[in-house]
Amino acid sequence: MIDVKEPLRASYYGLLNNRIVIGSSTIPIADSVQKLGTNTPETYVIMTTQNGNSQNTHHSWMSEETMTLDIVTRGTRVAKSTVDRIASQIFTLMFPRPNQFSNLDQSIISIINVRVTDDREIVYSVSGGQNVTRRLITFTQLVTQAS
Repeated sequence: MIDVKEPLRASYYGLLNNRIVIGSSTIPIADSVQKLGTNTPETYVIMTTQNGNSQNTHHSWMSEETMTLDIVTRGTRVAKSTVDRIASQIFTLMFPRPNQFSNLDQSIISIINVRVTDDREIVYSVSGGQNVTRRLITFTQLVTQAS
């Protein structure tokens, strides 16, 4: 059995990195705020919570995994439309056509049955004199060890 957490994050990163754009700015994606550096941008996407439940059988190793993407924008004036436009781009990349999802597979895992299981906005909050808007989107998928 393999640990699927890191390959799953790598899959999401590979699909989304340098492909989400607002205006002329590419929106960074990371699995921690620290990886964004000391000058954290006003808008970014963090791969936050990952949970998994074993679905192993005698014939295969499988896990139902969740991945939550936390879309954050902050500043003196922020709009929900910014996080909504980013979410729309993520959905387009994840699900390019009805009944189809993007190929997230890594060489050691296969990812099937990707679906959105939660999508919520967090109301503005003031943090250090700045307003913050967040949208959390949780994807659930079945991850199997590639043969």
